[in-house]
Amino acid sequence: MSSNTRPPRPPPPTQGKRRRALPDGWSKHYVVSEGEEYYFDSVNEYSQWENPNESLSNGSFYAPTKEIWKVKHANLTTGNWRQLYRNQDGLDFQTKSISNDAELGNWYNDTRKHAEDSQVDIVAASSSRSSPNTHQRDLIWKEDIAGNSVDIYKEGAHLLPAGTNDHEEWFNIAAAVVGIRTNSSMENKLKALRGAKPQEKKNRFKHEGVVHFVTNRTYLQFQKQSIDGEEPGMLIVPIMSVEGVQSWKGKGYKAIVLAGLPHEETPQLYKINEPKCYANAGFKTAHSKNIAKIEDVRTACDLLKTSVLAMAEMVRALRDEDLEPLNDNAKKNLKTNRDRIGDTVLVPDLVDESATKLGKGIRVYKACFTDHDSNEGHPAPDPLLLAHKAANVWGRMTGLKFLANGEIPDPFSSEKHIMAVERYLDWHQSRLKNVSREELARGLGQLVN
Repeated sequence: MSSNTRPPRPPPPTQGKRRRALPDGWSKHYVVSEGEEYYFDSVNEYSQWENPNESLSNGSFYAPTKEIWKVKHANLTTGNWRQLYRNQDGLDFQTKSISNDAELGNWYNDTRKHAEDSQVDIVAASSSRSSPNTHQRDLIWKEDIAGNSVDIYKEGAHLLPAGTNDHEEWFNIAAAVVGIRTNSSMENKLKALRGAKPQEKKNRFKHEGVVHFVTNRTYLQFQKQSIDGEEPGMLIVPIMSVEGVQSWKGKGYKAIVLAGLPHEETPQLYKINEPKCYANAGFKTAHSKNIAKIEDVRTACDLLKTSVLAMAEMVRALRDEDLEPLNDNAKKNLKTNRDRIGDTVLVPDLVDESATKLGKGIRVYKACFTDHDSNEGHPAPDPLLLAHKAANVWGRMTGLKFLANGEIPDPFSSEKHIMAVERYLDWHQSRLKNVSREELARGLGQLVN
């Protein structure tokens, strides 16, 4: 409907409970003569009987991937990887750091310089993990991707995975992010990945190493279950051109979020409950600024297509001798994945390629990332990392593995859980009184005076 008219079906039953305010751009209307009420979305010019707050709560407000994107065969050609590789002269910008004052610095350029410096050493593989403390998290991330405040229930996750073994599979991605020469040594690429340190010293140069960047970290409720693991269910793709991603300099941008697998004619590899995925992740609010247009969806689709082709091109070109310095698990996985890539790959395409606008009632969430020199919202993750992460997730969704996709740790075996249990036991022990034998006997009625 292009005007504010009633939906073409009987009205829903009257709801007696008190309802919260409607989302931005929505209004409720009555037909007094018939006692009917309906809701109108002025952003999409669409009316419906269901209260939008109810569809937000149950996760059905935003469209699943299969209503927006489908799979399409594309020939694997060369040149796409180079498009998503930064130049050294494009690294003159500042980003935040995981520190008590969120110090701004040119960590990209510093990382590149030290990575290519033969007088410094690579840090140990065990140095790939880093996490902010509560103060640092609250200082840097004011909101998560869904626009909610960040708290203990919002998971922080790395785009380029931080697992001791997994991160090494992403060595070429780290090199692309900071403009390391394509023919540079594996040692230099691993320095760019997890950081370098002065010779004879233990600690790495502060805030360096792509895996440790603030721009490699995002926050979202149930994030690990959404974008990590063997069966990821969510795509987060920058609304940017390839040129914009390559020349990014720490500024804010927009990205679309889609839950579920793309539309395929063949049976899907696994199942994703899209409404549950949206609801678990906390996409329970709607503002006009967060509703994508067809142009946004098309731009993100083009970027993801190039990213998938670039990822496939890069992995397929890996040589056995180049992989020797990696850990055994990374070597094995990369060789297996490389040998499974053929002459064509599945890439995204719009379900309706000729569409000039999204269909009635189809809404796509648009995330808003902020500049690194601002003090609000969610600081922008590196769009190059986000695009490669989306390509890696797309590969899992369509049956073609590229790189390790991040671990989903057992929450009951995590360090945080173990520490919490120990704190609880210490607290419980502190509340127990030391009872003497006499007091115990008196309590049992056995003490004789």
